[in-house]
Amino acid sequence: MGKVMYPAMRRAGYPETFSAGLITAVGAIDIIIPPSIPMIVYGAAASELVPRLYAAGILPGLLIAAMQNRTIDGMTGGFSIFTTFKYFDVAKGLTQLPGSFLVATALVNRKWMQSLGPDLEAMVRDESRRAEALFSTFGVEDVRRIAATWKKNGGEIISFSPADHQGFLKEVTASAAAILNANPQFREDYQALQAAAKKNRR
Repeated sequence: MGKVMYPAMRRAGYPETFSAGLITAVGAIDIIIPPSIPMIVYGAAASELVPRLYAAGILPGLLIAAMQNRTIDGMTGGFSIFTTFKYFDVAKGLTQLPGSFLVATALVNRKWMQSLGPDLEAMVRDESRRAEALFSTFGVEDVRRIAATWKKNGGEIISFSPADHQGFLKEVTASAAAILNANPQFREDYQALQAAAKKNRR
């Protein structure tokens, strides 16, 4: 498709960068929106169910198309999603919302831990803390790497001013508390999380 579109767009007077960018963006959509031949080939090679691959690809593909056609102004999602699906080809501005990351690599039942006995439980906890420190460091570095990839490809990262930062956190925290406190189980877990955050925040 690129061999056909690119010469025609150049003859029509479109700039080289625009022509190349459009073909690149269209190519990304073509791969992930059903019916996609590359997904079928990948499914056969990786022993994955093609309907599951289609289900995973259709939403990002439609969002890219909607942003290209200015049907929507933007969307909210994880940083890695925007770089992986090359959203920098269709929208350069990315606003980084204030917040914190909570990454749980594993959850273990407290009673099960206690059933191991004091010595083995202490060993498991020590190894878990070491693994957590390593993983947390990787997570921070990964966010920096993703941000660098976004900028390298012409994307812009927009940050809030200090006043807007505090205002955003205040509104979101109040909204989250109202939602989570409405459910007794969520309320108990949320309060435990708040207490842990207050104790360990630096």
